[in-house]
Amino acid sequence: MRSNRQAGSTFKPLVYLEALEKGFAPCDFYPNDSIVYEAYDDWTPRNADRSYGGYYSMKGALIHSVNTVSVELLMQVGIDSVLELAAGAGIKSELPAVPSLALGTGEVSLYEMMGFYQAIANQGIAKKPLYISRIEDSSGRVLEERLPEVEGKAICSPENAAVMVALLKGVVDDGTAAGLRMKYRFSEDIAGKTGTTQN
Repeated sequence: MRSNRQAGSTFKPLVYLEALEKGFAPCDFYPNDSIVYEAYDDWTPRNADRSYGGYYSMKGALIHSVNTVSVELLMQVGIDSVLELAAGAGIKSELPAVPSLALGTGEVSLYEMMGFYQAIANQGIAKKPLYISRIEDSSGRVLEERLPEVEGKAICSPENAAVMVALLKGVVDDGTAAGLRMKYRFSEDIAGKTGTTQN
């Protein structure tokens, strides 16, 4: 049984990947404005540090997990497009078709999110993740063996998957996950995304 939780900002890479697929560039700039989305009950996203103004590149907004830019990017690429990407990446949970989707307010399972991130690391090819690849008895006899799917499903171009990996490396090297480098002294190549939720 899967336990679903809000994905928080770990969902943002889906928005950014869809933007890349639609021709947006990591160096495109967006205003860090507090916008009221009147069609959605006058909802407005808030940045974690409550600071607004100025501009962020798409890359900088992801690295620093800027909520205002992430939501505006979602609105520009289209909520339905991001939902379609999520479904193609294996996310079967019902997600809300609202601007806060960009902030990960939808509840998903870890298994579903793992499938999305796996696809990014696999040049944009989604494959069903395996928990267990082989079971042996005490004498080493193989009782069960599962091999990864040979074929997979492309969720994006290999080029955009590579760009996403580079962006997610920036999160670790210079952004919200920089503690992995500074505090914990990890020196390996790491790409990832932090995420906090209201629940």
